[in-house]
Amino acid sequence: MKHKIIIFFLLTILAIQVILSSKQKCAYYDEPFQISAGLYHLKYGDYKIEIQNPPLLRMISALPLLFTKVTVRKEEKHSWTSFEKYAFGKEFLYKNNLTADRILFLARLQILAISIFLGLIVFLWSSELSGDDKAGIFALAFYCFSPNILAHSGIAGTDLGVAFFIVLSLFLFRKYLKTPSIKNIIFTGIAVGLAFSSKFTAVLLIPVFIFFAVIKKPVIRSIFNVIVIFIISFIVIIAVYHGSAGLFFEGIKNVFGIVGQKGALTFLNGSYSSDGFRTYYILAFLIKSTIPVIILTVISVFAFKKIPATNFDKIYILVPILIFFGAASYSKTQIG
Repeated sequence: MKHKIIIFFLLTILAIQVILSSKQKCAYYDEPFQISAGLYHLKYGDYKIEIQNPPLLRMISALPLLFTKVTVRKEEKHSWTSFEKYAFGKEFLYKNNLTADRILFLARLQILAISIFLGLIVFLWSSELSGDDKAGIFALAFYCFSPNILAHSGIAGTDLGVAFFIVLSLFLFRKYLKTPSIKNIIFTGIAVGLAFSSKFTAVLLIPVFIFFAVIKKPVIRSIFNVIVIFIISFIVIIAVYHGSAGLFFEGIKNVFGIVGQKGALTFLNGSYSSDGFRTYYILAFLIKSTIPVIILTVISVFAFKKIPATNFDKIYILVPILIFFGAASYSKTQIG
């Protein structure tokens, strides 16, 4: 009971911080279009307005607006330029039946709710790894006071949401690997489908799952089960897109063409590059993380062998980090 009170207290503090700061924030660059596109999806079932990222998180953010006087006009377009998208979002946010502040607040609440659920997973997973709820509370405390988490929990964007669904997928996949069952396969497949439907970054779960499928015995059955997980995830994608799943693959093709081939101009330490910097995210981590987090990260590296977790769990933590970090570092599009 004592631990539950502490968990509730920490998550309440998280919510209070996010709500108070959210009321003082203007719309950030992507929010007007993200919210307007989300409501557009919900009202008209049209996903062509934005295919550069899947629609799930946009729809979740816009969901409360269905029950208000907010309107979004229907457009007969088969493709949208960036200028048209952001002009559409700006008009939606600032020329509607509710104030811009009210629309932003309602849309941001859903991301806060997702952040709270992510905090719970951080607690549960940390507790399981260490075998002690105190470790889970320690990890949750760092989560609830992380400037990065607080910032992303208070905007109607995609980063916090996709982080939740990726972590949820990994959390459930670990359960499947430890206790293979139909239930764990189904739950993992649903979580992966939701991750894929949130942001294309989540497709990096595929090499993670394949890696563990290959090293788990019996290998044939393990690979078969992972294939089933991906089939279930595809069914979820079809449901999210209301049958228009072809847009999902079109979006992947466009995005990974930009990330891997075309690239975008990146600035780092006084230099520009259209091919990206291999050290970009290492420096971003050092600059954007708090000093205690950096210190604990360094300690954990040197004390890795002494961490009270199984070798499997240590590998399971490291592999996704290396795959996601490596892919980002070798991407030609580096932002954030």
